[in-house]
Amino acid sequence: MNQDRIELGKMPRLTVECHGNLVVHSWGETAVLIRAGEYETNEDENGLTITSHGDTRLTVPANTALSVLAVHGDLVVKRVNSELSLNEVNGDAVLVGVSNAKLGMVHGDLSAKQINGSVSAETVNGDAVLRQLESASLGTVHGDLSVRHASGSVSLQTGNGDVNLEYVAGDVNLQQSHRDVNARHIGGLLNLQQVSGDI
Repeated sequence: MNQDRIELGKMPRLTVECHGNLVVHSWGETAVLIRAGEYETNEDENGLTITSHGDTRLTVPANTALSVLAVHGDLVVKRVNSELSLNEVNGDAVLVGVSNAKLGMVHGDLSAKQINGSVSAETVNGDAVLRQLESASLGTVHGDLSVRHASGSVSLQTGNGDVNLEYVAGDVNLQQSHRDVNARHIGGLLNLQQVSGDI
């Protein structure tokens, strides 16, 4: 496995495409540490782009604006306190201690904990578990959805599995649920449009 260190400067921006599993952690340096097999890097005015052909571990500055184009395995991102943009993950996605996270398609399960901001996702094909966050805006969750300890609002367009909501301080807006909905300790308005299961 190769290892490389590249300086990113005071406003770090990083774009990644990984053809394997991707693990991203933060550290107190101003550089990114790349541990991977075969990969290419390209630097321009938009920051650094890494294209990896296998499993990859990145250690990045904590304030890195991270854009993940595609991960062809599982994704883990921990303690990156800036904007996280994620286009597609073919496996599971685990986010811990990140700021606002905007996700496109997650083909596996989504786990997001200790989020200092909001989580939005267009589609999660597996289960979604969200804990300790400000707000959540989800399109379609094909598995079960569990949200606990949200200081703001939660919205879901379509839930194909069970929906469990606890300790949501703001409003809850659920357009369509094909299974059971369990909502407890909701501080705002509870708007359930179409529920096929039990409430």
